[in-house]
Amino acid sequence: FYILTNGTVFSTETYINFTAVTEEFGPLEFIWQFADRPPERTTRRSIIKRFNLPNMYSVVVKTSNKFHSFTSDVHTIFVQRKVVPNRLVASPSVLINSNVSFYCRINSGTNVSYFWDFGDGTKRLGKYNDTHVYRREGEYTVNVSIFNNVSSAFLTKQIFVVKEPCQPPPVKNMGPLKLQVCFM
Repeated sequence: FYILTNGTVFSTETYINFTAVTEEFGPLEFIWQFADRPPERTTRRSIIKRFNLPNMYSVVVKTSNKFHSFTSDVHTIFVQRKVVPNRLVASPSVLINSNVSFYCRINSGTNVSYFWDFGDGTKRLGKYNDTHVYRREGEYTVNVSIFNNVSSAFLTKQIFVVKEPCQPPPVKNMGPLKLQVCFM
């Protein structure tokens, strides 16, 4: 006697169908016990639930008829929040042979992993922040893949690697000295 679902890892936005698989036939009663909720009594073999908080959940169902009572094995599921990327932060212009810091911001996501591609052939798993040293001048596209078991996303940033710091040219204000707004 066991519980069947269509996976073991789910998103917080997913409705999960739990089915009690038993060889018993005839009229049965099922009492579903979800770790975070009070027991739920039904005569159906299946029940649908959604978990709003990411966590590990244990589920047990007890079934009975007029003569016997059985308890299922514990069925464990994992619930994760989907990755929602925000932005990749780094200086747009950096010096050759110096440490460049990158910071990946996300709005949400649990149990998240990061795969960095620094655009110069260097690729590796890392954390939400990483550093890299560029050995050649040029323009590079940095990509970070952000993923967990229920979703994935990526962020991109262009950076320029230069030999020496450069200053932007002076900008002359070409607009009017005064701005007048008339309301009619």
